[in-house]
Amino acid sequence: VTRDGNIKSITILNTDIDTVDSSPLYYTVYDFTKDEFNDTVVIDTEEEDIDELGSELNPTIVSGFQGYKGGFDNIGKGTPEGDGKDKAMRNIADGFIGEIIDINGLTSTNTSYDILRKKSLKKYGSSYGIGNSKNDSSDYYSIATYQKNQKDIIMLARNKELANKPLNESTKLNIDVVNKSGGEFIVGDMPGVDSQFIDYLQKIGAKFTIYHTGDTPRIKIKQTEKQDKKSVVSPKIDTSREWKGDLKSRSVYTNEGINTMRTSAALLNEHFGNPFSEAGYGNTIKVDTIADAVIAYKDWLLGTKHNNVNPEQREWIINQINQGKLDGATLLYAGKSEARGQGMHPTALVEIFDILRNTIKEDTTKKEKPFSGLEGEQLK
Repeated sequence: VTRDGNIKSITILNTDIDTVDSSPLYYTVYDFTKDEFNDTVVIDTEEEDIDELGSELNPTIVSGFQGYKGGFDNIGKGTPEGDGKDKAMRNIADGFIGEIIDINGLTSTNTSYDILRKKSLKKYGSSYGIGNSKNDSSDYYSIATYQKNQKDIIMLARNKELANKPLNESTKLNIDVVNKSGGEFIVGDMPGVDSQFIDYLQKIGAKFTIYHTGDTPRIKIKQTEKQDKKSVVSPKIDTSREWKGDLKSRSVYTNEGINTMRTSAALLNEHFGNPFSEAGYGNTIKVDTIADAVIAYKDWLLGTKHNNVNPEQREWIINQINQGKLDGATLLYAGKSEARGQGMHPTALVEIFDILRNTIKEDTTKKEKPFSGLEGEQLK
């Protein structure tokens, strides 16, 4: 489509779905400016992985593509709760745009909409969305919940049964509203399902990130243009401070750095402290070992476990990360706690930061030990 709205070309994908195992896939491009068809491209399905085809048909990229975020587990795939990728996206998203077959269906897409609608209502007191209408030529719904005129992060998802079906026009309108407001998008990597979102986001130049489970995304975007992406530096940890007489009553944000401990100077749900501990200090949840406290902290922030524990605090921490407040920051932690050699929750916090943000590494303090999942912390 040209800038003035005229159609320049159209790609036509042809296949016999019933015989896809034995029949080749092919597509042709009709160029309206030349009034002719370009060469037909045939894809040999015996040599290509059908699951990857959607990623290769439209390899062009625009500057809005921010990259991939992966490594999430696939436990829960196909269930209403969704897999680790779905849960991670819900955690950082402010709203949702998607498509479903059944308004009352028990799918991860329905779950994402329900969770993010409540989140939007709690944050803004209202929720906006165009439609909930069916596509004129089919029987699936467009659903959305977000706030207009906000630079928010919006999750995109569709039912897997909508594979290879076009986006509803209402869905596109919702995406346009968010894009024009300066918002950005996060989307999965299911070929033929999420591909339609990605194609449209590329078309309008929207800012988006692709989430995937495992080490390798199923949709591969070829970088044909240099990305205008600002590198984000991971926080470093400073353990030169002490709990008593300093961090115990120090504000969260100070000139020396960010206090990551449960400080008396912070509001109830606005601090980076760990709600889990091996000894069950204060109002913390007692776990079996110190290592379990650190692991629980990371799972809690990822949203893979402990979703009913201090949800307001977890949302606050995630928002601090997404707003860039930890970019290149110094995280303050008690030296005596670190000196025990049993790990510390700020290390897990940095790992969550690296998952949620595109980062480059800087040297951290010599005292810092990498979080291995085998160590923990003694929390105050």
